[in-house]
Amino acid sequence: MLALTKRKSVARGDQFFVQYRMSEATATRDALAKGLYSALFEWIVLQVNHALLSRYDVKGEHLGNSIGVLDIFGFEDFHLNSFEQFCINYANEHLQYYFNQHVFKLEQEEYQREDIAWKHIEFIDNTSCLLLIEKKPTGLLHILNDDCNFPAKDEEGQNLLRKFIKEHGKNNYFHQVHATAFIIQHYAGKVKYHIKDFRGKNTDLIRPDILKVLKNSNLSFVRELVGADPLAVFRWAIVRAFFRARSAFVAGGVRLRTQGRTPVKKPQSALKSHNDENIQKHVSDLHEPHAYTRNRRSSRSSRSSKKLALLSPGGLCDETYAKARKVLKKNRSFRGAQSQPAKTLRDLNSMRRLRGDKMPGMRRQSQKKTQTVSIQFQGSLNKLMDTLNQANPFFVRCIKSNSEKEPCKLDEKLVMRQLKYTGMLETVRIRQSGYNVRLTFEEFCHRYKLLLSNGLASSVDDIKEFLVEMKLDQKHYQIGMTKVFLRESERIKLQDALHLKVQEKIVLLQWWVRGVLQRRRYLQQQATIIAIQALARGYLVRKEMQAQEERLLAAIFIQNYWRTYCFRRSFLQLQKGVLYFQCLIRGNQARMHLKEMKEEMNRLQEEDILRLKDEDDDDRTMVPHIEPLKGGLEEVRSPESDEGILTPRVGR
Repeated sequence: MLALTKRKSVARGDQFFVQYRMSEATATRDALAKGLYSALFEWIVLQVNHALLSRYDVKGEHLGNSIGVLDIFGFEDFHLNSFEQFCINYANEHLQYYFNQHVFKLEQEEYQREDIAWKHIEFIDNTSCLLLIEKKPTGLLHILNDDCNFPAKDEEGQNLLRKFIKEHGKNNYFHQVHATAFIIQHYAGKVKYHIKDFRGKNTDLIRPDILKVLKNSNLSFVRELVGADPLAVFRWAIVRAFFRARSAFVAGGVRLRTQGRTPVKKPQSALKSHNDENIQKHVSDLHEPHAYTRNRRSSRSSRSSKKLALLSPGGLCDETYAKARKVLKKNRSFRGAQSQPAKTLRDLNSMRRLRGDKMPGMRRQSQKKTQTVSIQFQGSLNKLMDTLNQANPFFVRCIKSNSEKEPCKLDEKLVMRQLKYTGMLETVRIRQSGYNVRLTFEEFCHRYKLLLSNGLASSVDDIKEFLVEMKLDQKHYQIGMTKVFLRESERIKLQDALHLKVQEKIVLLQWWVRGVLQRRRYLQQQATIIAIQALARGYLVRKEMQAQEERLLAAIFIQNYWRTYCFRRSFLQLQKGVLYFQCLIRGNQARMHLKEMKEEMNRLQEEDILRLKDEDDDDRTMVPHIEPLKGGLEEVRSPESDEGILTPRVGR
């Protein structure tokens, strides 16, 4: 609060405070708010750009194309116009100049360079207005900056206005209204500016004492915004993390030497004596160290106790420790998860790529001249114009329907005035009478190579003959030194012809593709038919072979059966003949045997008769001999049975 109400001054080595007046205190407050807002805006842009930055963008410069959208405040003309409106209208003058260069001047210069028959179109050129504002060293901005370099009490701006009038009193774009205002003839009309507060708003920077208060804020986010360059903030974060880690390791070593290797469930409880929450947070993430040996613990125990005595409250460095605690307490809130997005700034390469300037509030002390608001604004505008000059622009004009910003209300005078001052009428005229299609010979041949007789090898004469053959209106196209200039109507005719030619090529290509597909389909069908035929023929052949095999097997079976039958019949006949022959032989043998038996029987009978005669008792014995003999005779008489033939001799 003291920095907002009092100002510190130094005179002859003595420091004293001067009370602000109400207007000065209000201006200081507004400067503080604007500085914080600007710093916050820059920080948000930095974070967004870093979030969109890929890892490939950090490796090198981007060589491809990019798309940018520029949307700024329009031309402003209020009842009371001051330094803000002056800067905004100055930026719009630059953009209007850029628009005129691209739409009018550069286009007509190209027509003259290509030796095209062209009637020059006049347009509102605001070059003189820009020279009035920014020309060195007599421009209004340079006069304002030079006046701000010298301390003087000129709140009403009378001296500054006199300097303006002295340099530009005879300029057609500068007019003096009265002692407190002046008029500039802009492209959109005359605007009256009040000179009051021009000087104060141009030097509307944060005073050193206000900046010091913000740098010593308890909020690390505020210190990050206004305290330093982002690179310095990044480096300081690394240094701070190093010292925090060192303090945590020292505390861990002290705990290890005092308590031993016993596991600690709550590591923060070992550091309660230090009463430092920030160190406790970092030590809580540490694991129990195991690299110390007993010899190292014994050799460093005395030195660690001295360090503990110096670090703990009530030791030899109590005041230093309190200051260190205060600094750590301030930096405690500076954590990536709280003050920055999830995707934080990772390395210096990304920082250097995102930021080429300093953060707001950071001023180089080596600069001799004051870095005024107009100088910063002019530098930013020059960078913007350099970027636009390297691009291929597309313009979108926004017209206000009324000054009250009410819906469904159209102020014809306001709309016509905007169309007039923005050069839209001349733009429409140059678009209607100009050639909006401009193609080099190579581009023309490449685009319409299907229509040209020689294709890409076509010459300028071939292009002329082609345009004549297309029966285009000669008033709507011209051939320059290196380009072909066409109007939209002729371009449409060429596009229609190209479309028909492309359709023919497409039909031809479709015919060829369909022919290829049909032939491929035919070949596939032919191959399929051949495969089916091969399978069918194979099936029929296998079936016929199977039938032949069955017939062959049947013939073999019949042959076997017939041969078996023939052999059996022959065997049976042979067997029957053999049996018959055997019967004959055996019958003959039996008859011969019977004959012998008869002879023997007769002989025996004769002997028996003789014996009977001799002995009367032998009659009984003769009867058994006669009975077998009778039986043998009966068997001999029946030769039809085989068994009788094979009967052995009786009496043997």
